Amino acid sequence: MSSFVNPNSVQPLYRQVADILYGRIESHEWKENERIPSEAMLMEEFAVSRITIRKAISELTDNGILVRSHGRGTFVAPSQAVISGQGDIGFTRSCHLAGKEAKNIVIESGMMMAPVRCMRFFNVDVMEPVVTIRRLRFVDRKATVIENLYYHPKYSKLLSGDLTMSVTELVEHLYGNILGEQKRTVEACVSSDEESKLLNVESGTPMLLIRDQQMDIEGNPMSMSKQIFCTNHLKLYL
Repeated sequence: MSSFVNPNSVQPLYRQVADILYGRIESHEWKENERIPSEAMLMEEFAVSRITIRKAISELTDNGILVRSHGRGTFVAPSQAVISGQGDIGFTRSCHLAGKEAKNIVIESGMMMAPVRCMRFFNVDVMEPVVTIRRLRFVDRKATVIENLYYHPKYSKLLSGDLTMSVTELVEHLYGNILGEQKRTVEACVSSDEESKLLNVESGTPMLLIRDQQMDIEGNPMSMSKQIFCTNHLKLYL
């Protein structure tokens, strides 16, 4: 498989390297539990810095594709349904890196009234509608996540885009690289009757609740999200 990376590409070098390494695993060139080449060997092969190689390996490690063993090296992880739950890696990309098929179904979208906590975060009047996107997210055709997204009213152009795709990538396409600091909380919860029906589980099934507050690069409030994860079919690396 080619080890060519393009320094002029809009995609960062470390992500190009990560995708090539992942391709070798997906094609079974590198098999489960096999040790991959050392950082020095990869630096020489790709003609990139150690920082680039380490970021590429970290992304694959964070997604459960590779595992590090102290004093032994880095190995191809055994296959399992696991994706990253870290905020800096989007859901769709995490699924891609884990070899999983991601699909989104939009339940509803539009300019709507949002929970009071969102209005306070955005610092807008409680009666002002905000960008609201509610989706059911599938991993390998299994309903896995219920996602409620709320964006500040100034991001209303998002509603004209394809909301079945990555909203993170849609934001970047419409507004550029504007993502700033993110705050994330994770807690346990149980599914409501409505959530259980959407996720095809019994009411009261243990779930994982993830809330995010996203600022733009200038420190202004940008979005809030609430995600209910069904961990019956999926494990998250946090």
